[in-house]
Amino acid sequence: MMAAKEDMIGFNICNSPAPVAPFGGAEAMLGTNPLSIAIPSGKYPDLVLDMAASTVAKGKIAHAIKEGKQIPPTWALDREGNPTTDPAAANAGTLTPLGGAKGYALALIIDVICSCAAGGNDSRKIPRMFENPTEPSGVGYFMGAIDISKFCDIALFKARTDTMYDELKNGRTAPGFQEIMLPGEIEYRLMRENEKRGIEISGAVLEEFRVLAEKYQVSCRILQPC
Repeated sequence: MMAAKEDMIGFNICNSPAPVAPFGGAEAMLGTNPLSIAIPSGKYPDLVLDMAASTVAKGKIAHAIKEGKQIPPTWALDREGNPTTDPAAANAGTLTPLGGAKGYALALIIDVICSCAAGGNDSRKIPRMFENPTEPSGVGYFMGAIDISKFCDIALFKARTDTMYDELKNGRTAPGFQEIMLPGEIEYRLMRENEKRGIEISGAVLEEFRVLAEKYQVSCRILQPC
């Protein structure tokens, strides 16, 4: 996003510890291996993609455990490789790759670039940082920025994006949808709203803050409990 503010296309990939099974597998062998891209826009917010190569990020499993809620059966597999709605079984098992074989390919490509090209550990050798906080992770990163002005005038580029996004957002919506959103637009709106109203947190997360505050003897002032 810093690159986008400078009228460049920014991109970043990294690999991570392996909680994801390859497509057709039942054993965790790949990381969630996130991919992020930011593209400057004209009248719209910058187009921002920030996604994992797994169906969901591991944090959503942890949050479901804290909340005592079930998860969709497409998110994860248990130890035996069967789809599960139990977040605890999912935590002990594996996450599924995003879009099946497509997410598997994406996660593997990111692992190859970040490990074989950038020289980091592969996902199977990266320790889980919350379980081994003192052990160096050796995560691999690959990042860069594309100077749009070397290809076309930046004002022309932004005018083209305005036209393209106008066409997309003016398209006919499917039943149950009120609006066609651009990647990153929901998060942008939530950020702006949170800046005004604050961030809502659940009771389980609130309790974690209270425990941590007590442990480290700092004040925990709750403005408005959820």
